[in-house]
Amino acid sequence: MNWSLQQLIDATQGFCSAVSEQERFTSIGTDSRSIEPGGVFVALIGEKHDGHRFADAAVDRGARALVLQRGVIRPEALDGWKQRGVSCILVSDTLKALGDLAAFHRRRMNALRVVAITGSNGKTSTKNLTAAVLRQQTSVLSTEGNFNNLIGVPLTLFRVDSDHRWAVIEMGMNRFGEIDRLGEIASPDISVITNVAPAHLEGLGSIEGVARAKAELIPHVRHTMVLNADDPLVRSMKGKVSCRCLFFGHDSQADVGAKDIETDPAGSRFRLMLPGNDGVWVRLQLSGKAMVANALAAAAVGYSAGMSPDAIVSGLESVAPTAGRMCCIDTPAGIRLIDDTYNANPGSMRAAFASLAPFCKDHRIFLVLGDMLELGSDSAMLHRRLGRAAFEGGFYRLLVCGRFAEETANGAVEAGMAPSCIRVGGKPELQEDLKERLRPGDWVFIKGSRGMAMESIVNELRSWAEGK
Repeated sequence: MNWSLQQLIDATQGFCSAVSEQERFTSIGTDSRSIEPGGVFVALIGEKHDGHRFADAAVDRGARALVLQRGVIRPEALDGWKQRGVSCILVSDTLKALGDLAAFHRRRMNALRVVAITGSNGKTSTKNLTAAVLRQQTSVLSTEGNFNNLIGVPLTLFRVDSDHRWAVIEMGMNRFGEIDRLGEIASPDISVITNVAPAHLEGLGSIEGVARAKAELIPHVRHTMVLNADDPLVRSMKGKVSCRCLFFGHDSQADVGAKDIETDPAGSRFRLMLPGNDGVWVRLQLSGKAMVANALAAAAVGYSAGMSPDAIVSGLESVAPTAGRMCCIDTPAGIRLIDDTYNANPGSMRAAFASLAPFCKDHRIFLVLGDMLELGSDSAMLHRRLGRAAFEGGFYRLLVCGRFAEETANGAVEAGMAPSCIRVGGKPELQEDLKERLRPGDWVFIKGSRGMAMESIVNELRSWAEGK
């Protein structure tokens, strides 16, 4: 949708040096390399780069308006842009202005309904499942990639047009106040909190801090709050909910639940229980009880949106695994790689181990683990617990890399794993260890925090197993 200059000013409450008040603007962006002709460039100030340095490049690519932070740009630069026919809007904080523009755009889309999804684990899978369910009914826009923060959520909302009836927005955070601001921007009709786990403890201090940060979303929800009945910290949030509340999960008191769950490497099968329904069978292409829980959250959104059980099931069953999220890769060498490298925290590690442990009796399962980052002063302790969990799961061999690799290894040894079953080293050393030991029928599970880039091990092993 186009923007008028007055709308840009009204949304940002900025001071404008205008060239033509009648001009219309086609889009809004923050990357000078992808600005469209006729667009608006918002110059953000980040930890490594200052967008104001790229304002000229944005104008060269066709930007017709700049949103700039007061006190950063010299007056002669403003005069130069004005001479080139570019309007400049000065604001106190360009990041806030970006969010204010997105909030303005969301408000003017009267027919749009928004689903917001947050939680420590499962946000992206739940987002994908929810979008697939809603697409059985109408046109849906959803978050792409990792556009789930104070920059990514506004950029996602700018992609909404008059054809979209739903937007499914993933929301992440690593400090207090972020979810509150994202909720203010997106003004969701339905929201989901998947779970609470130790993550981003450097900024939040404790798991109770994580819960408080996630609960910041609740006051912004307009219609239905969807909560995890199996997570005590999430379940206790009901007291803060003033709108309709639905629970999902394996708990018998959940409004949306699952019975007769069966999981195997190819996916999961269960009977979906909806209010007033005797149950409908679902065959997910996604494996593990954690994925079943994500599917239940998506089903709760579909139910809240008034969708039929059959439509909900069709949406759930259409979702295929994505790289980095429990994605199974069967190689010609007969070795299965399980790529769960997108991210990691203690909760997602536990969920993955629980999904894999039942298959240890039939396969040698190698765990290849990188550090879990942003855990603050609890990092060493949580990595030792990770090692203990690796032993308790019955896995064949543990290979670890990263700053806290020794802590993970020590935890496994303390729990009873033989030191000969553990390898600590860099990625090249772990890869060579695996190549020497793997044989047909073995499984290799690879996981770590995003900053560990564990997908490089997946790629190397896949090339090796395919004979490349």
